[in-house]
Amino acid sequence: WEQGFSYLKEFVAQEGHARVQRNFKTEDGYKLGQWVRVQRLNKDKLTPERKSKLDSLGFVWDATK
Repeated sequence: WEQGFSYLKEFVAQEGHARVQRNFKTEDGYKLGQWVRVQRLNKDKLTPERKSKLDSLGFVWDATK
């Protein structure tokens, strides 16, 4: 989980937002878009700490909005 979060932090730093496209891959091939999708799907199973960390980056929980 921490690896995906680290990639998401880098993405936000570069792009200025946390709206990662589903098929987005990092330069080294990490499937960040899929990782983000799994976080959304497992929202109710994430610990409060992990939810808070994602929220601190402006994580988009509902990709349809």
